[in-house]
Amino acid sequence: MQLVFEDDLESSLDTVCKAAAGPVAGVFGPASLTWRIDREAAIFLGAGRALLLQLAHPWVAAGIAEHSRTLADPIGRFHRTFNTVFTMVFGTVDQALAAARRLHRRHGAVTGMLPSTAGRFAAGSAYRANEVAALRWVHATLVETALLSHDLVLPALTHGEREQYWGEARLFAALFGIRQADLPSDWTSFTAYNEAMWGADVLTVSPAARTIAEQILFGRATGLRVPKWYLALTTHLLPEQLRGEFGLSFGESEARSMNLALARIRRLYPRLPMRLRTVGPYQEAVARLQGRKQPGLAVRSLNRLWIGRTLMHLFKKWSFLRGRQHWYCMNYFIDEDALEIEEKNIFTATELITLLPACGNGGLVRFFDANDWVTSFLPHYKDRPSATPANPPARFWKRTVEQLLNNPAGDRLDDFFRKLTSRRWNEKERRGALDGKGQRMSLKTDKHFSRPNPEMMQKRILTAYADKLRGLGLNPSSGN
Repeated sequence: MQLVFEDDLESSLDTVCKAAAGPVAGVFGPASLTWRIDREAAIFLGAGRALLLQLAHPWVAAGIAEHSRTLADPIGRFHRTFNTVFTMVFGTVDQALAAARRLHRRHGAVTGMLPSTAGRFAAGSAYRANEVAALRWVHATLVETALLSHDLVLPALTHGEREQYWGEARLFAALFGIRQADLPSDWTSFTAYNEAMWGADVLTVSPAARTIAEQILFGRATGLRVPKWYLALTTHLLPEQLRGEFGLSFGESEARSMNLALARIRRLYPRLPMRLRTVGPYQEAVARLQGRKQPGLAVRSLNRLWIGRTLMHLFKKWSFLRGRQHWYCMNYFIDEDALEIEEKNIFTATELITLLPACGNGGLVRFFDANDWVTSFLPHYKDRPSATPANPPARFWKRTVEQLLNNPAGDRLDDFFRKLTSRRWNEKERRGALDGKGQRMSLKTDKHFSRPNPEMMQKRILTAYADKLRGLGLNPSSGN
């Protein structure tokens, strides 16, 4: 079993840095075929195929079944996967490297024993997500399926373009920690690798794989059944052997449904404006390169942390008038540009896993993805909390206010509140102001966060924790 260790990953990331298009342009950049292919929303036509091909590897299926929330939150898993991939592809170099390291840490916790024999893999044999052959297969499914999906509705790439795309995909593989020597050397070799895998006993649909596929494809996990034409397309794109193992059929009815849908998509998709055809992360990357702060309302609304914090502060003042101030606490604020918590220690790890979210699973998923370092302090932690309601409806006044503030005037107002808060807290620190418990008050502020100074209460608790461990004859690690 050949594993990708942290040193292996860092060596591969050195390769990425040397070959990257530029610090801001990212690993691949706008001139790459990777951007040209992966920007297209059409690649999601193959998402079902890629998932089933990955599940056909018994190690992948076991890892998802035993270490993932896919069945409990399949849509969240979908978003997490593509958020990681798109960050690697369209993010800055620093963002891509950070995503690669987070993914490696997450995979490092995915280990176990196969519950039953599947193909060449015996029951009780060990599996690890950071094993080279398994990573290579997952990488291959993403690369080959993206190109296949692109060619379904857009002009097919030439052989030379395919060679270029595979050359860039080899660099993408380095973000998984896969060495260049462990990959097919050219497009022809890559095609041969895929065809060999389809016929090898490495791919065997295990009971876990069938269960996951049925839960997702037939809506048992989401309550939303996959459209008939999409299921037919997914089945058609699979190797014939795997169709049968997954219990999928492709007859005349399925062919008619698929062909009718593809005919419509091929007619309409190329005529769509690029803003609607391309994925949000690509549009954000283009905006970044053009020096624009935002890609436009069609993609997302920018963060307004300080306007939101100020409104919450006013609500806090109102709670004093009602004698309910102890029911409401203003502590740690972050926006979606600063999801990763800087203070990585047992104190913050414990706070994160004991969060009880009120609503909105979209941001919650991204928050926990950015902070999967908690498993290095609490390795047995697996289940993430879910919010209720998962996705609250955007009410009229909320949408209206957000759109009114999504402009330079909103930027200036947000910055005004940030500076005002920072001045007030700097004055409190200068005076040595104390809270109701007699402890010094201090706040760290930035455009994207507002949090208590960790040098205060957090440091005291960590010091007491370390002293307690030493009193028990243990030697606490630095920072833990």
